[in-house]
Amino acid sequence: MTTDHDEPGPVFDEDFVRGATIREPAAHERVRTPGRVERWRMRREWRRRKRASARERRAAERPGGASRADVLKLVLVVLALLAISTGLWWVNRPEPAPVVPVVPQVPKNEQQQPPPGQPPGQPPGQPSDEAPEPVPTRAAGQAGLTFRVA
Repeated sequence: MTTDHDEPGPVFDEDFVRGATIREPAAHERVRTPGRVERWRMRREWRRRKRASARERRAAERPGGASRADVLKLVLVVLALLAISTGLWWVNRPEPAPVVPVVPQVPKNEQQQPPPGQPPGQPPGQPSDEAPEPVPTRAAGQAGLTFRVA
């Protein structure tokens, strides 16, 4: 039977069907135990299917949610950024100001200077009978000064 090129022909023609043989394993082949390599391959395939089904089950339990690995990655990224920012702060921190000890100075002359406004020779803390001196003005301070012009 000849077909036109525009019409699809049968998928399996008669010659293919006549030449095809269906082989089923014999009884002694079905009874025999698989060898070491076959058992290893079967266990490997079984573990693969088990992992895939567990993965699908976990994904089905959390529809639209983040997986544990994603949450762990996010936490690690935040910790890395925190470590980087702390390191940059540590490198660029300002230097502390040097500590200068403050030591009280004792006057060099042996006589004790009385506080301002108290006449010499009177013990401190005693009020004086004299009126306080008037505060000099600027004009009064410059009254006796002469300037040389060169």
